[in-house]
Parts: sequence; C-alpha cells; structure tokens
Amino acid sequence: MKFALDINGTGLNKAGENIFNTQGNVPQLVGGVLNGLFAVLGLIFLGLMVYGGMLWLLSEGQEKKVNAARGFIFHSVVGLILILAAFAITNFVVGELTKNIIK
Repeated sequence: MKFALDINGTGLNKAGENIFNTQGNVPQLVGGVLNGLFAVLGLIFLGLMVYGGMLWLLSEGQEKKVNAARGFIFHSVVGLILILAAFAITNFVVGELTKNIIK
C-alpha cells in the first residue's frame, strides 16, 4: 500500500528507521526525547491556559470564581517559565556535552 506523500516509495518503515536510528549517537537520542517531552509540556500549558480562561469566562462575575481562574492562569504562567528555564538549561548542558564528545 502506497501513501500519497510517499514520493520515493521508501514507505513508513524507512521513516521509522531514521527516527529510531541510534547507532552510537546517544546525545541526539537524548535531545530528541527531551524535545518531545518539552513539546508535551507546552501542550499541557496551552490546555491549562484555555481551561483557566474558560473558568474566567464562566465565572459570571463572581469574585471567588474569578480569583480562582486568575490563580489558575498565574500558576500556569509560572509553570511555563519553569519549563522554559528547564529547556534552556538542558539545551545548554546537552550542547556542551555534545561538543565534548565530538572533540
């Protein structure tokens, strides 16, 4: 079975081999896993922000519900800041380790 975007006829097996090809290249594997993890965390942040916004919209002006929604959004933003800091730190560390391994 051929897929519409399979121009070279290599199929999905070749794509899977390229994704999971680790042949001694551990830093790239670790970097790929970390990037995937941070992408999932970003999606979770987006979901939490939408949820907090919906709480605020549905609060009907009740101060207690508005404050709860604000707290939800505030804590989501703090979480995003922590995620970005973790991404920057891991990006730097993996980059330095990769430089030292390649040398």
